[in-house]
Amino acid sequence: LVRYCRLLPCRPTPEDVMQHEGIGVELFLALQSQGFDLLKHGQTWRGLWRKGEVNRALRVVEAQTLAAERSKGKSRVWTPLLGSIVLRKIDVKELASEQLLIQEGVEMHHCVGGGHYADECSRGECVVFSLTHSVSGAKATLQLVRNPNKSDWRIGQLAGAGNARPSAIFWEVAKYLR
Repeated sequence: LVRYCRLLPCRPTPEDVMQHEGIGVELFLALQSQGFDLLKHGQTWRGLWRKGEVNRALRVVEAQTLAAERSKGKSRVWTPLLGSIVLRKIDVKELASEQLLIQEGVEMHHCVGGGHYADECSRGECVVFSLTHSVSGAKATLQLVRNPNKSDWRIGQLAGAGNARPSAIFWEVAKYLR
């Protein structure tokens, strides 16, 4: 916390930040432990709250914590539809267990590790893929959702690290997979 507070223009103490901005020590440490580098030079907690960045990061941490607690000692596994393939220099790996979803959520800093994704995947309502460019190492996560008529799939979500928009090649692969 002190390391981040030094980046703020007014150099408040950690207690000042928590009292003035309404953030608790537990939240700050949880976000920091998950790799969220929320405060950049010149930013304040107030600005981050306004942008929703702290709330977004908190939702990711809560989903990952909940999923990790649910899967202690047991990880649900389901039959993969596709497995692993390579398309246009993109390694496509289906995430066919709750543990793989949690791991992807932690690595990519988004909520795919939340318990409801495992529920939907195990019921066959959606399928989640980890996409990695074999040359650049860029990554994205793809969720395909079964259409109500059960005969085809649509792109539910495609997100890079921290829910960033992935490059065009990932969209091409996603369209092919659906």
